[in-house]
Amino acid sequence: MSRGYIGVQIREVDAALAKSLGLDKPSGVIIEKIVEGGSASEADVKKAMLY
Repeated sequence: MSRGYIGVQIREVDAALAKSLGLDKPSGVIIEKIVEGGSASEADVKKAMLY
């Protein structure tokens, strides 16, 4: 399997983070850092977006 590099640092949304964000349950990931010049920065992905 080959995976592409998109230039982000992510963090799994655990119970503590979900609670601090006002979410009902922990689910998904949150963008913590965008690497300048990476595909994510060119696609206008923003820090703290939830997926």
